Amino acid sequence: MKSSKSPARALLPVGLLLGTSFLLSLWYLLGTGHDSAQAIDQSPEPQRSSERPSSPTVLTPALRLAEPDEMSTTEASAGVDLEAPPPIATDNVGTLLRSVSDSFLTNVPDLNGLNQALYDLVALTSVIDESVTLNAVDGSVTGRLEVKDSSLQGSFRITGDGHCSLQFDTTQEVQPPFFRRDLVVSFDSDPTGAKQIGTSVQFNPNTTPTGYTALMATLTDQENYAGWDLSVGLDGTIGHPIAMRRGSDGASVYIGKSEVLPPLDANWANDIRVYEQWRLLLSGYAPSR
Repeated sequence: MKSSKSPARALLPVGLLLGTSFLLSLWYLLGTGHDSAQAIDQSPEPQRSSERPSSPTVLTPALRLAEPDEMSTTEASAGVDLEAPPPIATDNVGTLLRSVSDSFLTNVPDLNGLNQALYDLVALTSVIDESVTLNAVDGSVTGRLEVKDSSLQGSFRITGDGHCSLQFDTTQEVQPPFFRRDLVVSFDSDPTGAKQIGTSVQFNPNTTPTGYTALMATLTDQENYAGWDLSVGLDGTIGHPIAMRRGSDGASVYIGKSEVLPPLDANWANDIRVYEQWRLLLSGYAPSR
């Protein structure tokens, strides 16, 4: 009988130690919980931009940019770290697109460079067949796009009436106060070719609590470039600046169509052949009309 009770008596100090350790751990977590929450909030949260910016968005720390329907290529909630794709050593198209896109933060966007980047990008892009989904409600088709030898992420959407949009996002080497850069190509697919062509390059600000504080410190009442929205046709390209400034209340961020920055009229930028290649890329996935 003595030998059977000995293990119980030996476990008693261990139980006391474990209970003490639990109480100390609980006291530590309660005492430092605020700091832990702040650390989580440090991670940038991606914001989704509209496919074709037409109306301004006013941001506050509790608001996000509007998300285009079915166009999201990454998902994250506030305070959750994104799992960014590893950089590609020979990402030539990504490097070209990155250098070209930087000019879209100025009054002289590099239209020729963007056109060349679109040619290079479409040559490397393919549809991930297993990702293609038909929406039974609205008849649209969505799917993901793969870019060979690149860290770019892409998605597409084709509506029931033949409107196509492709979006490529990246967070690679996007400088503060921005977090992500979006490239959107859109057109109406017609048997005779691509119509109503548009392309936009937009930089999206970091609006996590930490990023928002840094963002507000850089903004003034004066508009800054956050990208360009382009309409492309045989008659040339018309560009409208996407602007960002401090809101009139002093505590929010305005981002959308510029109220001050002048538009761009480039009648020489009329090469629409690359959009025909984008149309052909998606032609086999268009929903039946």
